[in-house]
Amino acid sequence: MENRLYYWELACYETSGNLPQRAIGKSNFIDLSLLPKETMREEYRRYFLYRGGQVSLNTICHEKAY
Repeated sequence: MENRLYYWELACYETSGNLPQRAIGKSNFIDLSLLPKETMREEYRRYFLYRGGQVSLNTICHEKAY
């Protein structure tokens, strides 16, 4: 499994218009390698992929901090 989840993999990325560059800043991915175990990385990947279909990209950017 790759340790990066790119924002363009999320469903909400396509509907965000001009927001992506402003919302995500310089990094265009979520770094999953900071998590200690492989199972946690898989769970976070699945969570963000699911959540990306439910909310906007702006919300995803705010939620990744938590």
